[in-house]
Amino acid sequence: MPVPKNCPHCGKLYLEVGHKMCLDCFTVEQEMEQRVMEYVRENRQVNVKDIVDNTGVKERLVIKMIREGRFMQSEYPVAYPCESCGEPIFHGKVCRKCSEKFMDEVAKLNAANAQPQNANRHSMAMMRDSDKRK
Repeated sequence: MPVPKNCPHCGKLYLEVGHKMCLDCFTVEQEMEQRVMEYVRENRQVNVKDIVDNTGVKERLVIKMIREGRFMQSEYPVAYPCESCGEPIFHGKVCRKCSEKFMDEVAKLNAANAQPQNANRHSMAMMRDSDKRK
């Protein structure tokens, strides 16, 4: 059963049936998405700023389209900023450099956490050996 909600875009009351916004805002968003797709088809290798500046569509919607994979299957890649450093990327959330940096940090943390455990194991072994000698 549809639930009455307020549209997150315009505030109007609507019955939610899957679009997460009222029908008027959904229609406007569909038109903006179409404008973006046409621009990307006509202008290859663009980035989010180019799209926003030349279509008048809000960056939020362009990013949403990218995250939903709208351009992944097309022959028109769209660059968008890495969530960590802002470098242009064409897939994922972070660039290769930031991904490698994060992986190095995780490896260092894992190594740091493993050292106390190894030290504890060594101490426990020493205690067992001393107990056996008694």
